[in-house]
Amino acid sequence: MFYTKATLTDTVEVKVELNDENVFCTCPDCGDEVCVDLSEVFADGIGDMYGTAVLCQNCAMRRIEHGKSV
Repeated sequence: MFYTKATLTDTVEVKVELNDENVFCTCPDCGDEVCVDLSEVFADGIGDMYGTAVLCQNCAMRRIEHGKSV
């Protein structure tokens, strides 16, 4: 199980399991929140968590329409 954790106080720590329903990122074009399934994003085995961005559906379509790389 992969999880994220945050220390809220000296005595309180929160751990949250990562799954396909609770991982999000910010669209690099418009700033909207995007739900991300990490297994899909990294299925090709080439990505990394620091250099990968996920576009929202609207911005992805806009880039496709304008012939820009998605």
